[in-house]
Amino acid sequence: MQIRKSCFLFFLLLIGASQAFSQLSFDHLTVSNGLSQSTVLSIAKDSRGYLWFGTRDGLNRYNGKSIKVYRHDDQKNTSISADDYIYTIVKSKDNSLWIGTQRGLNYYQPKTDAFEKIYHNPKDPSSLSSNAVLSVCETKNGQVWFGTNQGLSMLANAKSRKFKNFKLKDGLAGNEIYCIFEDSKQHIWVGTTTGLTQIKSLGKEKFQFVNFFTNPMIPIA
Repeated sequence: MQIRKSCFLFFLLLIGASQAFSQLSFDHLTVSNGLSQSTVLSIAKDSRGYLWFGTRDGLNRYNGKSIKVYRHDDQKNTSISADDYIYTIVKSKDNSLWIGTQRGLNYYQPKTDAFEKIYHNPKDPSSLSSNAVLSVCETKNGQVWFGTNQGLSMLANAKSRKFKNFKLKDGLAGNEIYCIFEDSKQHIWVGTTTGLTQIKSLGKEKFQFVNFFTNPMIPIA
């Protein structure tokens, strides 16, 4: 009797799931709809409800009906830093957008529809660690972390432009950083191409690094 009841409940759940999936519909945005390029590397939604798509050739803003494409313009100081490889888009607490590209970091301000371009300066140790910005994470306490192909950069707050930089020699598992995440304990997790790093704050911009690497003695299933 119990088995029959369980089978009946499973059958009802299966029917419900089937009906739910049958109601799904998919819309497609392509180059023919105005998308600048078909390889989409990053997506974000801003405070006004716009969807942003970063591609390998241009930044796109979608309002539900049409697409506006943003491109670099040498004649315009407020244009985005680069067209190619828009790796990451993250909404900040002040409703601006951080946009990481192959050639510079951008701080987009919706009120003026303008981009502040931020670059690595080899002569300034407090500048961004590299122009290739692969990932961004803004923490609960207002710090903003940027993963690049040459290390990790941190701003104490979104208005500062003085970066604190960390590299392999400082304790990171690697210099090429593709993802950053803050957990419930406010620890920062940094994913690199050569290992995983957990960063714990010790106060006054001092940090402890704990690294995790693949153990070659343990087979991967």
